[in-house]
Amino acid sequence: MLKSNKNSVYAVLLASGRGERMGSDLPKQFLKMGDKTVVEHSLHAFADMEEIDGIALVVNGQYRELMEDLLRHHPVPKLVALVDGGETRQQSAYIGLMSIPLQTGQVLIHDAVRPLVSENLARACLNGLSEARAVTSAIPSSDTIIEVNEDGYIDSVPPRNRLWRVQTPQAFDLALIRQAHAMALDEPFFYATDDCSLIIRYKLAPVWVVSGENRNLKLTLREDLALAEYLLNSGR
Repeated sequence: MLKSNKNSVYAVLLASGRGERMGSDLPKQFLKMGDKTVVEHSLHAFADMEEIDGIALVVNGQYRELMEDLLRHHPVPKLVALVDGGETRQQSAYIGLMSIPLQTGQVLIHDAVRPLVSENLARACLNGLSEARAVTSAIPSSDTIIEVNEDGYIDSVPPRNRLWRVQTPQAFDLALIRQAHAMALDEPFFYATDDCSLIIRYKLAPVWVVSGENRNLKLTLREDLALAEYLLNSGR
């Protein structure tokens, strides 16, 4: 067990999704993008950061052997935990957080299917912890967002200048985000799609926003993977 250190920084990388909308035999995190799989791109983005002391990787248990094989061929020295995820993203994040061998510190939580995450963005999230105990990356919405009712009609059109699209990574005081997830255990039918939502739901702390990056796209459909490969190869 490592000694507790409030300055220690860990990353929790979530790679346990099934990726059914990608239409592939493998979950999207295991698809190749250039010379690496998607999950390896995300892993190395954090492993290469001097600020990161350790990484907890959360995988789909059905593909654990595949992940272990990838790690045998391309070891990641900063990897301190490889754990099976839960049924939901929220459960997987909780499992990853609890696998960190510290009681205090800072943590970045990132979706592995955002493989073009940059060190600059991750660092901006960590720097944001000097302003708040919870930080998210996000980008302003370039589209008009509408709220649609159950009958398929528009209910409202929120002002676009206040609407941002949430990304990961998100950064937290480790004890704070663990507290939020522990509180969520008492709400078995609530499933947050990101971790800052829990901080807001339980009114635990203000959430600081840093500017995300357009190239930090989330892979959902086949065309997303093609675009990510183009961005990777073009070096933009």
